Amino acid sequence: MISGLLVRGGHSVATADSGPMAIAAVRDADPLRFDVVLMDVQMPDMDGLTATRRIRALRPPHDATPVIALTAHASHSSRAECLGAGMNGFISKPVRLRTLLGEIAAVLDLPTGQHRPEADAVPASDLPVRDLLDPEQVAELIASLGPESWDKVVVLFAESAKAEIKHILDAIESEQSPTRAAHALKGLAWNTGAALLGDLALQLETASPADAKRIAQELSPLRQRTVAALVARTMSLVDT
Repeated sequence: MISGLLVRGGHSVATADSGPMAIAAVRDADPLRFDVVLMDVQMPDMDGLTATRRIRALRPPHDATPVIALTAHASHSSRAECLGAGMNGFISKPVRLRTLLGEIAAVLDLPTGQHRPEADAVPASDLPVRDLLDPEQVAELIASLGPESWDKVVVLFAESAKAEIKHILDAIESEQSPTRAAHALKGLAWNTGAALLGDLALQLETASPADAKRIAQELSPLRQRTVAALVARTMSLVDT
């Protein structure tokens, strides 16, 4: 989804599926190839903080490649942790196109007149209980990506959310922590405009074992309602 937003905004994008792949891409690239790295903070095997520290340990000029954090943690402490690891900027999920382009411009010192929105510094846990969808996020994504690409995003969201929910249920069944899968579901949901599902995943991250079982049982029905609402919202916006 973010790649699609950037491409439609005129950027060229290369993707890496893991922290080690990101490090290798920066290390082996022509020094002028990458203007900036968008680094997911929570990744399997190697988190974004470690990956950024290792980029900073590369030989010049690769060690100076700007890195912007993408994270579902929006607290000031998380921002400080990312900057302390050597990152140059910080974007919390859900990722808004204006915020994304504004942060890139700020980090690269581009003359756009856009500034880093302070609203992103508000922790999601401090927000009021939200409706099923984040209508602003959905409308912005449809407008930015176009209906055809958005349809693909909805299909991918439905499949990925189903997989993460299965990971959560399996973890709870085996008396393991569902935190990693809950975090992944949270970011996926918020980025796609599935506000309530993301908020429920946020609760699950810190829930007691008893509460985690209760919350987890709500995820699949909520996912189904969310997908139906996203499809309906898409049709209503396209029709207008």
